[in-house]
Amino acid sequence: SPWGEVVVPLNEDDVRVAARKCRKRGIESIAVVYMDSFMHPEHEIRTREILQEELPDVDVTISWDVRPEMLEFERTTTTVLNAYVAPIMKKYMAGLLELLKSDWKFTGPILITTGSGGLVGIEEAIKLPAVTFHSSPVSGAVGFAGYCGSLAGHENVIAFETGGTTNNVSMIYQDKESLYHDTIH
Repeated sequence: SPWGEVVVPLNEDDVRVAARKCRKRGIESIAVVYMDSFMHPEHEIRTREILQEELPDVDVTISWDVRPEMLEFERTTTTVLNAYVAPIMKKYMAGLLELLKSDWKFTGPILITTGSGGLVGIEEAIKLPAVTFHSSPVSGAVGFAGYCGSLAGHENVIAFETGGTTNNVSMIYQDKESLYHDTIH
């Protein structure tokens, strides 16, 4: 319905058939996006459960986890990108964890920067790699703005950084990153 209510129940048999087809084709990662799932995610959640039962070694990304917003195109592309990089990120992060723990004997928490200027644990970065997109330039812009502000004795800073393809605006409020916005030219 236009209000996101379930009109037709999920056909779980169809999901299982699709899972079998994915298994035959050697699919490593699946993106699940249903039209109004940002309001009622039950079908996406149940689809993920079924896919994980049928395909335990396959990464499953649902749009509800990645971007539970109304705009279908944006939600779909972000979910598909997340599913695309999930197996790569999992392998990379597993190697990083192994190196840090065994070779370097590191025992502290491992935090990964996000595209909004924040931090997530490595497990969250593996599960939702889309949150790490643009994290490197964002971390630099937000960190540098906060550092420069603190050197000047200001705990509230608005930073504007522009490059060849992006505009980055960040706000530090009371010495904490509170806003980051990225626009692509």
